[in-house]
Amino acid sequence: MSHRRRAGRALAGIGLLAVAAVASAGPAGAATHAISQFTIKSPNNQPGDMTIGNDGNVWFVDQATSKIARVTKSGGIAGFLATANSHPVGITTGSDGAVWFTETAVNRVARTVTGKTINQIVLPTTGPNAVKSPRGITAGPDGNLYVVGFSTNNVARINVGTPHTVTSIASLGAGKGPVRIATGPDGNLWVTETTSHQVARVTPGGAVTQFTLPAKSAPSRIVSGPDGNLWVTEPGTSRVAVITTSGTISQINVAGKPTGITSGADNFMWATLQTGTGGNAIARIPLVAPRTIKRFTVPTAKSLPSGITVGADGNIWFSETAGNKIGRLMDAPGHTSFVAVNDHGYAPASQGIALQTGKNHTPTKVEWLFRGARSHSVVDSTGTNLFSSGSQAPGTNFSTTFGSAGTFTYHSTVGADTMTGTIKVTPSAVLSNGNIIVSVGNSAMGAGVTCDVQVEVPGASSFVSAGTTGNTTLTYNPSAHGVYKFQVRTNNGGGTSGWSPSARVTF
Repeated sequence: MSHRRRAGRALAGIGLLAVAAVASAGPAGAATHAISQFTIKSPNNQPGDMTIGNDGNVWFVDQATSKIARVTKSGGIAGFLATANSHPVGITTGSDGAVWFTETAVNRVARTVTGKTINQIVLPTTGPNAVKSPRGITAGPDGNLYVVGFSTNNVARINVGTPHTVTSIASLGAGKGPVRIATGPDGNLWVTETTSHQVARVTPGGAVTQFTLPAKSAPSRIVSGPDGNLWVTEPGTSRVAVITTSGTISQINVAGKPTGITSGADNFMWATLQTGTGGNAIARIPLVAPRTIKRFTVPTAKSLPSGITVGADGNIWFSETAGNKIGRLMDAPGHTSFVAVNDHGYAPASQGIALQTGKNHTPTKVEWLFRGARSHSVVDSTGTNLFSSGSQAPGTNFSTTFGSAGTFTYHSTVGADTMTGTIKVTPSAVLSNGNIIVSVGNSAMGAGVTCDVQVEVPGASSFVSAGTTGNTTLTYNPSAHGVYKFQVRTNNGGGTSGWSPSARVTF
């Protein structure tokens, strides 16, 4: 194998201009489904496929200008130059925490952690491990990367560690035209073959089984859904195929040339619709019948929406290949915080939330979005046994509502996982008739749960006990004027959380 690394150059000044447009509205507390657009300041870009990076940002390839770029939750865009005229196509987040992407025109695969340094691996073009015109790339069930060679009609494995050895594991057959690849919930690799109108299931050992789709379907993107099936766009026939891991196929008519597809935080599937009747829109597709499809029109005409992913903010992000823009469709419900789960860890690894929000004191929920190639879990590490997701396959979601304040560590118990995370739930404190009412719990507080409360009085430099309560509030009688700080920890089943961030009130 021949391989070489080169350091890419940072490209500064891409920036953005934000133009917000409302596509639809919902009831209070629900997702609004408003679409905001963020214009890439430099001209003539063609943003394409997307992934959630380990930094919690959305990363995408820019095919025309041979860059990869990231967009923050607020819409800030920064672009980074890869190889000139390399035409990057596929992108994924690896188990090493790096963003990996294919450079189709120069026959390379590249990786970056920060964007500022891009390491490139030249793929062999001759011999048994040749991979030509790489397009789709995915993290694999074994932690390595897998790429499809469009011209060589094969699937190759790239060692995620150094040296980045390239090994062809499966030949798909002549004339297949593989374009995208995903790891399924069954631990196999699934490949779309656009020329032969098929989808291939490839075991990590290289056994290939092919499933035929309708003529002229030209299958494009493929992802795992929360229903345990594979979802495939068929832009040639304006359909989306749902494929079980055993190969049973059902079809959904989705007018508008569906191209990109992702599972959302709401357990719907979302697809980009490019052209024709119903096109230039984002489609929401229910998992089960009746599959009433809802469309949200992209404000910029003829923008050719292409890549799509759920972001670490719970919203739907998409690229506008002809519009030189990145779009965000607001799909995150109110009072919910999100954590993306990939094969490298939780993003963010530490998350702070309020115990309750809004005038109705609505409890705050945390939702984990499992988007890695392998199954993972979230399990309370404090011994309070307040949440446990069980093993979650790629494309699924798990949520829990925190009923009391404290610092809750958690971890994954699947396989050899060493992933850990933290949720910090902050209480609140208000003055009432000369007393301070400390809210330590909310309507989701379970039976048998108690909370220890500590106070730091004005002029003090440490906390002391203010009492323990099994109620959602504790009343404290202040003795001096000044700023009072309160911290809380939760007790349940013999376990105890860490102390929460402090709530402050002035008396």
